[in-house]
Amino acid sequence: MSFLFHSPLVNEEALRLEAIELLTHKRMDQMDFQWLTRINNEKSTDLASMIFYEWSKHQYTEFINKQTTSQTNNKTKSKILIFPTMCYKEHPELGGEASLINDISESLRLDVDTVPLISLGSVQSNAEIIIDHFKNEVSDQIWLVSISKGALDLKRAIQLAPEIILPKVRGWINLVGMIGGTLLTENKKGTPLSFRLLKYWLRIRGGRPNISKEMGKNHPFSKSSLSLPENITTISVVAIPLISHLRKPVLKSYLYLSQFGPNDGYVLLEDSILPNSIILSFWGADHYLRTPELSKFANQMLSYISRNKS
Repeated sequence: MSFLFHSPLVNEEALRLEAIELLTHKRMDQMDFQWLTRINNEKSTDLASMIFYEWSKHQYTEFINKQTTSQTNNKTKSKILIFPTMCYKEHPELGGEASLINDISESLRLDVDTVPLISLGSVQSNAEIIIDHFKNEVSDQIWLVSISKGALDLKRAIQLAPEIILPKVRGWINLVGMIGGTLLTENKKGTPLSFRLLKYWLRIRGGRPNISKEMGKNHPFSKSSLSLPENITTISVVAIPLISHLRKPVLKSYLYLSQFGPNDGYVLLEDSILPNSIILSFWGADHYLRTPELSKFANQMLSYISRNKS
């Protein structure tokens, strides 16, 4: 393996045409992840990734165009509530506190707040913080914005207290959030060394007990279903890289997860999607979402929210 990349760029147009041909023979309203995993295992992760991208790439555009033609302008102001990810305090340069969302919201004069989750907190402890926050939340027109592990914290809170949280929620934007957990924290054979040592690093840094265990794909918090009312708009923002797009350190974890299906380097695509959500796919990006398209989306979506009061 080379110092920077795994392999040279591939002919993405040929890959796209192959994906379209396979999709033509399998019409789907919802992605069949069992079929996609079979493509991943029998052909390649690159092809499975391209299939998902081609299947999902028009969903958000169609949604926002439809909403633009049916705007409302009532008096109740929407509020943005951000749920940051793990290590957002230790490593703010990674953007895990969604400073981009916060800055754009403020520029549009939207009410915006960040729920003070414990940066190295367990899913359960952060869920309890979220519930307490909602008990004191007066707005009933809230748009949730979750990032990575913050989505799992929020999911757990909703499962524990749906009657407290859901009546106040209008929409949920999930930014590469691990709704279904991640295989990287389960310490299976072949797991990259950095993740096998994660629980020890967390312990040294004062992290809560069970944090890595609770993030696992096979933990009950991850495996349990999530039910949301139909009146809540859900948008899942996912990153879809090819192996040739990636650099270290994401490359190692991507290669490990590729044996299970297409992924963003840290989370399988199927585990980062809210139920019945509109999907926005960023081609070539990884879990860190370092793409100029994210800023474009955030400005567009938050502008829509600021104009369309409920």
